[in-house]
Amino acid sequence: MSGLTLLDALAEARIEEAIARGELDGLPGAGRPLVLDDDRLIG
Repeated sequence: MSGLTLLDALAEARIEEAIARGELDGLPGAGRPLVLDDDRLIG
């Protein structure tokens, strides 16, 4: 599974399905970079 855990792979699949159905279209901030106030835990 190319380094993904089963949970990672499941989450990715669900996200891809939601994108395909258009469920993530038109969200606030779409197309703009995230503004992260505290990114110390992001690796």
